[in-house]
Amino acid sequence: MCGQSARDLFWRSYDDRSVRQSTSPRREDRWMAPRDLGREFIPRPRGLHRATYRRLLRVHTRIVAQLKAIPYRRTWSIVRKRLRTEFNNRLLRVRRRLGLRVSCPPARKWYRTGEAAVFVGVSPKTLLRWTAKGRITCERSPWRHRQRHYRHRDLVRLVRELRV
Repeated sequence: MCGQSARDLFWRSYDDRSVRQSTSPRREDRWMAPRDLGREFIPRPRGLHRATYRRLLRVHTRIVAQLKAIPYRRTWSIVRKRLRTEFNNRLLRVRRRLGLRVSCPPARKWYRTGEAAVFVGVSPKTLLRWTAKGRITCERSPWRHRQRHYRHRDLVRLVRELRV
């Protein structure tokens, strides 16, 4: 009997008597709040205060509900996209704090001039010269005239050409 709570002993004796009717709720459902039934079980990480853990669970549940409600919001598609990004970033931070797995960011498809130069292994000025000669193509930003964006596959092709 050591290590068992009074509640467990009560329910074991209650189940053994087979008095329980099939219409009554199960033992697990009786001890959980209705709002917690739909939530996945997330264990509390070691070192995380109990109140902080509960707050993070509430925030996690609220963000998931907000993400599910985004397609039904009556607003512009760009606003829905920005809301989805904002809520996903919040959810990422909460899940990381809870010690859960988080997905890796997607592979980059576009690089700006300095980042592309680091990727290729040359200076940004050299990359701009090669762009002017037509050795590599770039896309210009429609809203800022000084930004150039290089496609990842073009940079990989250029690196292969430089190695040969």
